[in-house]
Amino acid sequence: MLDIIYSILCHEYPESFPDTIKNFIHFNKYHSIKIIVNPNIFMHDTLAKLYENNPTIIFHPNPWNKVKYTYDVLEGHIQNFEYCKENNIIGKYFITLSPNCMFHKEVILSEIDSGILLSPDITDISEKIQHSGWNWPGFYRNNEIVNILNNSGIYNFKGSQHEGFVIEYNIFNKITEFIRNHKIKEKISDNTTFEEILTQTLYIHFTNKKPYYICKIFWDLPNYMPSIDDIIKTDAPCVKRVSFSSNDPVRQWILSL
Repeated sequence: MLDIIYSILCHEYPESFPDTIKNFIHFNKYHSIKIIVNPNIFMHDTLAKLYENNPTIIFHPNPWNKVKYTYDVLEGHIQNFEYCKENNIIGKYFITLSPNCMFHKEVILSEIDSGILLSPDITDISEKIQHSGWNWPGFYRNNEIVNILNNSGIYNFKGSQHEGFVIEYNIFNKITEFIRNHKIKEKISDNTTFEEILTQTLYIHFTNKKPYYICKIFWDLPNYMPSIDDIIKTDAPCVKRVSFSSNDPVRQWILSL
C-alpha cells in the first residue's frame, strides 16, 4: 500500500508541469507516493510520453477537456480514483491538488495522521441550515441532488477548498460510490463547484470528522498569490496559488528549496 496518492488535473501551461512534478516528488521523498494526472486532450500525449518510464507518475488514459467552475473538476478526480482502484493502486490517503499548488516543505505523514484523527468539531449536518452567498444559490437549484442528500440525512451542506484535501482512500471510495450509485452527474440542473461542496459534505457524512487540508490558500491576498514571506510563515507544507511563469520570483524560490 502507498502512503499517498496525489490526484491533479492538468489543463494549461504544459511547460511548467515538469517543475511542478519535481516539486511534488522532492517534498514527498520520505514516503511512497503516486501522482495520477487527468489532463486535457491537448496536453495528454506530450506529457504522458515525457513520463512513460516514470512509475511514480500515472496519466489517465482517456483525456478530455474540463470546464472550470463545473462538476468537471470533481469528475476528473473521481476518474483518477476509479482508475487507481481498477488497477489495484491503493494508498492510505487520496489527496486532491491543482497544478498551481506547490510544496515548500516536507510532507510529514505522522502530521497528516494526527490531523486527520482530530476530534470532530463540526456542525451536525443533519441539522437543516440554508447557506447563502458564494456558490450556494447555484448548488441549491439542483433540486434532485439536494433531495438525494436530504434522503440520506444530510441537510447542512459544507463548502470549502478541494486543494490539499486529505481523504482516506476507503472514504473516497465511499464518496465515489455514493455519487455514481445516485447518478449525481446525470441529475445536475445548475452547474457549480461541486468539488468544493459535495466532496466535503459527503466526507463529513461518512466520517463525522471535519475535513483536513495540507494546502494553504491565501484567500485574503490579491489573486490568492502569496509572497515568499507569506509562504515562510505558514505551517501547511503546500500553498496556492503559485504562478506558472518560470520568471516568477516565488516560483523560482520554491524550486530552489
